[in-house]
Amino acid sequence: MVPLNQEAFAALTEWRQNFIDPLASHFVFPSERYGLKGEDGFKHGTVAVWDRNPQKPIGSWKTAWGLCRKAAKVDCRLHDLRHTFVSRLAERQNADQTIMALAGHLSRKMMDRYSHVRNEAKRRAVEGLNSATIMGESPHFPPQ
Repeated sequence: MVPLNQEAFAALTEWRQNFIDPLASHFVFPSERYGLKGEDGFKHGTVAVWDRNPQKPIGSWKTAWGLCRKAAKVDCRLHDLRHTFVSRLAERQNADQTIMALAGHLSRKMMDRYSHVRNEAKRRAVEGLNSATIMGESPHFPPQ
C-alpha cells in the first residue's frame, strides 16, 4: 500500500465530486464512454460522458493512458512515472528500505537501478570540498 500525500488526496476528493452518490465499493476510475455533443460536434463539440458504470473498472489502462497522454500533450510511459517517483524519493535521501517498500521492489538489485541518483548527489556533495575551501589554505600543502 502506498499512502497518499495531501495533494493526491485533494485531487481524488475533487475527482469524487464528479460522481452522483459515490459508494465505497465504486471504482475510482469507472468504466465510461465519451462522445462529442453539440452542433458540429465532431469539430467543435464539447466532451460528454455517457454510459458511466461505477461498479465496473475502466476497460484498459493502456488505452486510458494513451488518451490521457494525448489530451495532455505529453510523451512518456507509465513506467517513466514510476522511475520519476523512485528517483525523487532517492533524491530526497529517503532510506532504501522505504523506497523499496513504496515502489514494491523485491530485491536490492532492483533498487540499485536507481542508485545513479544517489551517486550524482554524492558527487555534487563532494565537488566543492577541498582543503583550500574548507580551511582557507592551499589544497596541496598542509598548514605550517
